[in-house]
Amino acid sequence: MFSLFIQVFIDLFSMKGVGILIFLLVFQILTSGIVLPIELVTKYYTWASPFLPATYFTKGVYTILFTDTPVGNSLFMLSIFGTISVTISLIYIIIAAKNKQVAN
Repeated sequence: MFSLFIQVFIDLFSMKGVGILIFLLVFQILTSGIVLPIELVTKYYTWASPFLPATYFTKGVYTILFTDTPVGNSLFMLSIFGTISVTISLIYIIIAAKNKQVAN
């Protein structure tokens, strides 16, 4: 899923997308509860965490390691992020191919 998320940014923003991804990675590490428990970060970060995939990855890993509950919700949300990423990439590639044909 993370590779799909990365591909969208590289498709849309080329090499500038890598810089955006580095910023998002740091932001995701803070919001997902990997470094600090989510209860200790500010309200801004807790508001943004549901919109980033690392949150669901972390919840899934913690669920597998520390509880006996199913990981279905985390997998479902990661699947949604993956589907959105693939859809955006496909739309971008189709539009870019059509523009290339028009230019030739």
